[in-house]
Amino acid sequence: MAFVVRKDLEFFRLEGEQSPTWVVRDPLTGDCFRLGAEEHFLLRAFQESRRHEQIVADFAARFDGRQLQPNELESLLSDWIRHRFVLTSRTGPRPASAGWSRALQWNPLAIRFRGWNPQQFLERTEPWVQFLFSRGFGVVSLLVMVAALLAALTEFRTITWELAELPRLFTPQLLLLAMGTLFLCRALHEFGHAFTCRRNGGACPEMGVMLLAFIPCLYCNVTDAWTFPRRSQRAAVSGAGIVVDLWVASVALLLWSLSGPGLFHSLCLLVAVTGSINSLLLNGNPLMRYDGYFLLSDFTGIPNLRAEAMQQSRRVLWRSLLGSRRQETATFSPALAAYGFASAIYLWLVIGLILYGIHLFLKPQRLEVVAVLLGCVVVPSMLFSAVVGMRREYAEESQLRGGSASRRTIAGIGLVCIGIALLFVPFPRWISGTGVLRPENAHLLVAPAAGVVRQMPGTGMAVQSGQTLVILDDVELELERRKLETRLQTASRREEAIFRKQTQLDDSAAAIQLSRELRLAINDQMTQLTKRREQLEMTAIREGTFLGLSAGKRNAAEESVSLISVPTLDGQPEGQAVSTGTSLGMVVDAETSELLLTIPEYWSGEVVIGQQVCVYVPELGGRYLRGEIVDLAASTSERFEKATTPDYEILQHYEQQQPGAESSSHLLATVQLTTDTPYPLTFFQICPSRIEVAPASLMTRMTQFFQRTFPSTI
Repeated sequence: MAFVVRKDLEFFRLEGEQSPTWVVRDPLTGDCFRLGAEEHFLLRAFQESRRHEQIVADFAARFDGRQLQPNELESLLSDWIRHRFVLTSRTGPRPASAGWSRALQWNPLAIRFRGWNPQQFLERTEPWVQFLFSRGFGVVSLLVMVAALLAALTEFRTITWELAELPRLFTPQLLLLAMGTLFLCRALHEFGHAFTCRRNGGACPEMGVMLLAFIPCLYCNVTDAWTFPRRSQRAAVSGAGIVVDLWVASVALLLWSLSGPGLFHSLCLLVAVTGSINSLLLNGNPLMRYDGYFLLSDFTGIPNLRAEAMQQSRRVLWRSLLGSRRQETATFSPALAAYGFASAIYLWLVIGLILYGIHLFLKPQRLEVVAVLLGCVVVPSMLFSAVVGMRREYAEESQLRGGSASRRTIAGIGLVCIGIALLFVPFPRWISGTGVLRPENAHLLVAPAAGVVRQMPGTGMAVQSGQTLVILDDVELELERRKLETRLQTASRREEAIFRKQTQLDDSAAAIQLSRELRLAINDQMTQLTKRREQLEMTAIREGTFLGLSAGKRNAAEESVSLISVPTLDGQPEGQAVSTGTSLGMVVDAETSELLLTIPEYWSGEVVIGQQVCVYVPELGGRYLRGEIVDLAASTSERFEKATTPDYEILQHYEQQQPGAESSSHLLATVQLTTDTPYPLTFFQICPSRIEVAPASLMTRMTQFFQRTFPSTI
């Protein structure tokens, strides 16, 4: 087979590396690849069209007599052909399996669309951004980040509190605004890479959009950074996006702390949280091929870090299966092998979380099957790529290692046993629920009739047993009382008149008796009226703290923000009208609380009394409280329809706001908290919870998942 090395390849020598290293760039595609000293020497030699015998002799002279093996040269030529450094004369039809191989390797979770060339824009705007690279701006930025960190630590509880309500504040009308703001922040991230690359002498030939897990994201091609001679230059380009994210997040957090509640306040919190999480957990994570990975690669000086780490981890696998090599040609690194295993596990974990997130997003629309079909595309494609590579490498390693057939059989049986154990051995399991924190053994005050509040203590006021708390005025009752008083006065005057003229009347005795009976009847009505008025005066039957509850219907804006706090009357409660059955307040013990918990009904076979529960209380800033289920109801649908108490009303309102609520049903449980809290908790907070149920194997979980997803077919 005749071949020729391309003459247009560009070579760059890197400085500060542990061993001589070059980068070769394809000027047609802009792709860059690192070469070691030996590979660089051979590629240059073939590029100069030297004879094969001369190349072997020059190679031995250049590298202290090391002889170039034919299989090494074949492997190098195969890599060069794959990278299109070498043009061959081989022609012929492409194998039919190649199309299937390419189709199976397609990943719908990462789709890239080619964009535009921003080079001209970068050249025009570069003078305007030069100050961003000055030492003074760096000092100011560092102070801003430190101030933002201190603000975050100081207001951590408030941040977690507002984050719980943040999704509710962005209605469908404001969702596009939130997405546009985040997209702008992402654009600043990519321009940070582009301007830094430009400042160090590189070019940015392409900037476009990619769908990462179907979420639009920008990308920036700064492959030219590979050609920079100094490691510090390459690290600056890799870390520029993270620095921009942290700077934007810091400024947004400071603006959030200075602004009042409103749309701008919420947008600042959204930018601050997403910017910091995006930088630290996504871009800064070295286990994925993002900014943190390239920073780690530059820091360690290991080119193709992930490929090298995966090769080291596979050496552990082949050594376990096939035994040691007859002659080791490379140094083994336990750190790289551990990194390879960690990155592989993390990749599968991320894929699983993405598919699960898509499933949760589509579940309210009854489109869970789309997530399942997507998994059937993504997972086999990844497994296919892994199996093809492992199969080819297994054939090579079998020839290089001296393991016996019995060793391979035992290792294979061990792998099968591990796979069976992963599928069928039960391991701990937690299921999710949603609860509302409520007082334990509360005395609820309910309006017995429609009226107007004349007296009510303020929320948080300490009350004693027997103390009059709420007094209502009933207008109709007051009118009836006045009518009865008028009738009683009329009857009394009539009776007095009859007494004065009883000598003149023949039937005076009968008239007096009739008048007395009428007055007694009116007095009886007055007594009944007094009892009814006494019912409008509500007293405390126990000591505790009074909590005033909302009297009347709240508007949508108030309902959306009242789920994490005690709903109270607007302004002074006196003078506000209430209807029959309205919850006016309750007397509680502020030191004790419990949880009213809803659980999806399909977990009915897993939940029993006595199970442990972890309760996330928003105001505790991430701390979990422990609890135990002490009561369990069969269904909550009927109770929700007749809900009158605040805990049921708030939980009902929350559940009805969730997508697909009209077709879902729940269990109802009472959870007694067993963890002591540093201070009394605010009642009627919505608290996500996790319930520890019986362990289940992976096969059982998958079966239950498909039963829930396809209830009519399984």
